[in-house]
Amino acid sequence: MQSEKYYKSECRPTSVLKKLWETAKTGITFQQWLELRDRCRKDLFFLTKDVLGWTRVIERVHQPVCDFFGEINFDGVYHDGYTLEEMQEAIKRQGLIESLLLDPRGAFKSTINSANCVRWLLNAPDIRIFIVTGEYDNAVLFLQQIKNYFYLAEDAEPTKLQMLFPEYILTGKDGYSESPLECPARIHTEQKESSLWVNAITATLASQHCDLLVGDDVVSDRNSTTPEARQKLKNKYDNAQNLLDEWGLQINIGTRYAGDDYYGERIKIMGDGDAPLNYFCRAAWTVKKQYLHIPIKELTKDMVELLFPEKLTWAVLRKKLLNNERDFRCQQLNEPQQDADAIHFTEEMLRAHMEQLSAAPTKGDIVMTLDWALTSTEKADYSCIAVGRIDKEAAEAHVLEIEYGRWKSSELAANIVRFQKKFNPRVVLVEKIGGSELMQNEIQREAKRQGVAINILWNTVDVSHDAKANRIKGLETLLKEDRLFFVQGPWIDETFAQFMRYTGLRKNKGRKDDIPDAVSMLQFFLPKEANDPVDADKLAKEQVEERKKAALESYYRQVFNRQPGVSKNRLDYDERTGNPRSTSSQVGLNQAQRRSRFDFGHLGRRNAD
Repeated sequence: MQSEKYYKSECRPTSVLKKLWETAKTGITFQQWLELRDRCRKDLFFLTKDVLGWTRVIERVHQPVCDFFGEINFDGVYHDGYTLEEMQEAIKRQGLIESLLLDPRGAFKSTINSANCVRWLLNAPDIRIFIVTGEYDNAVLFLQQIKNYFYLAEDAEPTKLQMLFPEYILTGKDGYSESPLECPARIHTEQKESSLWVNAITATLASQHCDLLVGDDVVSDRNSTTPEARQKLKNKYDNAQNLLDEWGLQINIGTRYAGDDYYGERIKIMGDGDAPLNYFCRAAWTVKKQYLHIPIKELTKDMVELLFPEKLTWAVLRKKLLNNERDFRCQQLNEPQQDADAIHFTEEMLRAHMEQLSAAPTKGDIVMTLDWALTSTEKADYSCIAVGRIDKEAAEAHVLEIEYGRWKSSELAANIVRFQKKFNPRVVLVEKIGGSELMQNEIQREAKRQGVAINILWNTVDVSHDAKANRIKGLETLLKEDRLFFVQGPWIDETFAQFMRYTGLRKNKGRKDDIPDAVSMLQFFLPKEANDPVDADKLAKEQVEERKKAALESYYRQVFNRQPGVSKNRLDYDERTGNPRSTSSQVGLNQAQRRSRFDFGHLGRRNAD
């Protein structure tokens, strides 16, 4: 029996193809039909624009993207009884490696990506394609777009693609559901995996192996907001790559979000001979060389060259820039940005602000700050003492010495007194937290025992959201303005280590930030402007007020057995006169009535909400 003829990259013999051509009724000759099929498999730009109907695709802009996806040629692969192993070897022979395409949002990169998935199905109907996205809704849209190319509704006219490839036509629910794509043109139907399926990177990915792994916008604004989230995403996607068989191809397309996002981490190692990367990146506009010094928001239309002015016009891009510069740089220029709220201390920055004690100023107030922990257990936070000199004229802070440790209250008090004797600071700033009164008594006893006078200001802790991070972020500004310096000492390595680990975005379990927090409290003494007076006098006045208030509170506890301002025996406290006053609204209410009033108010608030 004479073997059947196979035309170029066709996986079906010519005799079967001729019957398909006759049923398609295209109005062109069989040879023309075959040539057009072959061109669709080899020319991605032609397939995208002329066959799939994306008429807004422009050769000047999008041919380079199509070229990036590489050539595919399956000529001579198929014959009677061809095996899956032969197809897999053919995929490997294409010489395509891992690819990363970074193109501006709205430049049709996903459109061309979906067309490339169609091209692979046309070349290898037995291929298994897995598409993963950042969000599940986007994954489903991607699947349905590809299905729609092959879906022929009842009584509808076939598209160009469907007339050229009638064996791929989907009908009924299979053509628009969220279920995986089962390619009707498959030869080897015994495969357990579908032809094409999708999922979000956040999902639990089933152990289905694939020949082509496609990541479309895997990195998103939801999964890449913090360093921890980006690391979690990388771990997840690295694991997903185990689903790609060794002969397979991985393609990623997207836009940047941060320097250490998944794409950035992959770019870092692309020069490794064992991890080659086909890399393509461009921006929605390119600033002309003579205008590179102009701030981005001051650029005018004549200063830039637009990539895709037919769609991404100057007006459109300018509006995006003014709305959100950070998003514009990431999504349109592919310039990864640091986290807006993150704090970044580099070793180079910190060591550039080290100085010898002899170089530190000798004028200015010496102050001491304390960040302290209630317990001294192994897992507790450190307590930290920071001593600094405030140069009022230069508005600078010079850290003279730091000591830290997990101390008992008696040990902490002893260290405070020791530092007082050593540096004689004008004032000691301590955060007022639960247990402050006991700590204050401990310090007073130790100071009295050693015959030392200590001027302590107990400062109320700001517990508002991100208060600590905002305070430490101020140190980043001081370093950039050359207004914060560290005298060299044995404590410097741990100090810099804590600074470099601190981001302000989230405090990881086991990550200490006690030293940066103590140093940040030195800013309390810095003038806001170089010619402003230092706040030490203000501190002294506030301390006097604190002592008066404490004495008054002690008096009221003794006389009325209550705290000022707290209703007891239907008496209230007049803050202006310091005298008790009656509160008629409370008179006559028993405990049950007060509870009833509270419950009613609670329900009223809930209903109002």
